[in-house]
Amino acid sequence: MRLAVDLGKRSVAEDDLKPHVGAVVVRDNRVIGSGYRGLAGEGNHAEYGVLLELAESNLIGAQVFTTLEPCSNRNHPKIPCARRLVDAGVSEVWIGIYDPNPVIYRQGWRILRDAGIQLHDFPADLRDEIAIDNVDFIRQYKMAAGDAGEVTLDSRETASGTVVKSSIGDFTVRTSPMGAGGVWLIDNQRNVAAIRYGEDFDQIDDPGAYNFGNSHYAALGVGQMACLRGTNGYLLLKNVSSRRPPNVIDLLYQVRGRPTPTRQREDPNREN
Repeated sequence: MRLAVDLGKRSVAEDDLKPHVGAVVVRDNRVIGSGYRGLAGEGNHAEYGVLLELAESNLIGAQVFTTLEPCSNRNHPKIPCARRLVDAGVSEVWIGIYDPNPVIYRQGWRILRDAGIQLHDFPADLRDEIAIDNVDFIRQYKMAAGDAGEVTLDSRETASGTVVKSSIGDFTVRTSPMGAGGVWLIDNQRNVAAIRYGEDFDQIDDPGAYNFGNSHYAALGVGQMACLRGTNGYLLLKNVSSRRPPNVIDLLYQVRGRPTPTRQREDPNREN
């Protein structure tokens, strides 16, 4: 595992948004292959490179240590690394961190599990180190930017929240699974409100008119809307999930600056 982490640091990633991944293959307590992203050519995954190196070797019963969950989907005619590991006949796979993309999170793990491969996690200290090495790769799936847009999240993985960075400040979206494609929108300071019967953002004039403070959560089922209140304004959210894997949620959002109250000065000469 230590070797895989160190190899990951040597990855030739195309840009900061691509992961740094190391992979090691062990059989009979001996390292028989190792590599990292880009070693076998630009864009080539670490597992693919190692399996290419070991193409003439018998890998039945081998152990694989990889710092990132093996990929579950590649553009044709490429074969996902998880499927390649299954076809190679390996018996165990140790995984550092799972893919932070909520659309494909743990799908590689599932392919391996369904094939009967034993699965294990790296220890916490190495997982933390891998996360530091991949901070930009991970962050892109936990942050949105702009005053309007869409954010995709896995409602099981939002204890720390998904950040929306806007011109009036940052909003942290925390959710909990509700079932049937819905989530509970959570704010422990009770700065959350349900938008009952609302269908579109243009139907909302002043978000401050909604009922904040009654609860620390609001239901956000498919097609429903809710609002978070921040220091300088509001974040409107609409759940537009459709035919997604379980717990994967698509939210449209729009930021509204909070109107600043103005008090009209009395004119003593003004007639009533």
